[in-house]
Order: sequence, then C-alpha cells, then structure tokens
Amino acid sequence: MGYSFQYTLTPEEYALYNVYTVWSAPDKRQYRIQSFISIFFLGAMGAISAIYMMGSISSRDMYSSFSWIVVGVLSLVVAVIFNLSVGPRTKKNAVRLVQLDENKYIISESMIELTDQNLHHKDDNSETYQSYHSIARVSEANDCIYIYVNTVQAYIIPKRIFKSKEEEDDVLKFLTQKISVTSSLRSISS
Repeated sequence: MGYSFQYTLTPEEYALYNVYTVWSAPDKRQYRIQSFISIFFLGAMGAISAIYMMGSISSRDMYSSFSWIVVGVLSLVVAVIFNLSVGPRTKKNAVRLVQLDENKYIISESMIELTDQNLHHKDDNSETYQSYHSIARVSEANDCIYIYVNTVQAYIIPKRIFKSKEEEDDVLKFLTQKISVTSSLRSISS
C-alpha cells in the first residue's frame, strides 16, 4: 500500500510553514513566552532610559507611580508589537527566500511517494528517500501536512492535492501508523 502525489508549493504555503515552524507551533509556546518576557524587559529598560533622558524623572520623582505606570505601559506595548510582528516578518522573509534563483526548487514541481518502506521525495534540485524511522513527527496546520525530519526541516504536503477528505484522512492514518511503529521500535531498542 502507498500513495503518490505531484504538486507545486505556493510561496504562501512555504511562508506559512516557516511561520508555523519558527513561531506558532504548539511546541514553540515556551519560546513565545520567553520572547515576550525578554522584549518586555528590554522595552522597560528603553522606556526608563527615555524618561530619564527627557528629564521626566528627577531624583525625587523616580519612584512616582505615574512614572512606573508609563514604563509598564510602554514596555507592554513594545512587547505586544514585537510579538505580533514576528509572524508577518517571518512570512515576508520566507517569500523573499523562495524568490532567489538558488531556492526556486522549493516551489518547483515536486513528487512525494509514501510506500510501506519509506518516503520518497523528488524535486528539481534533489531526490531523497527518508525511512519512517528518521521522521520526527507529523503536524497539520495551514491546510498542509508537515512531515518533520528534525525540528526545522519538513516535507510539506498541501491538503489541496487530495481528491477527498477521505484520502487525506487515509494518508494521515498511514503516516501515523508508520511513524508510531518506528517510534515504538526506537523506544524498545533504547
């Protein structure tokens, strides 16, 4: 049993994959929290410096509640703006990346074949065979299936290529079975 598909990724699909992998995936939650806290404190230091340099805080006003409210609000605004801008910036950079000549293969026609033994992927630049044993995880997001071989690299299968929801479900079930079997074997051999 197996599946074979030919498709061409759009720059938008590749960009959304980048945003998901770098920022919005469930396993990136801790990273997002740490980023927010770091930027909040950087914003606080910047706000304190700005207020101090403008002379708003004299030595006796340094501890006034208004000054600290201003610092807190400015820090919060900076942290929120930064965190809201990560996705769009990442997306823009990914679209720019696939427009470079050396990266055109990313959005060229690709073929992916899922067999009982391995995953076979071919595009204009390369041909790879990936054993299910080496697949880290499978995720669904942005109307795509991401088959990760490590924490940042994945094969991207757009769901638009499936003829039906049933075919999509069958492929996901097939991948889940293959990966869970090899994951079980990895834990037994450890």
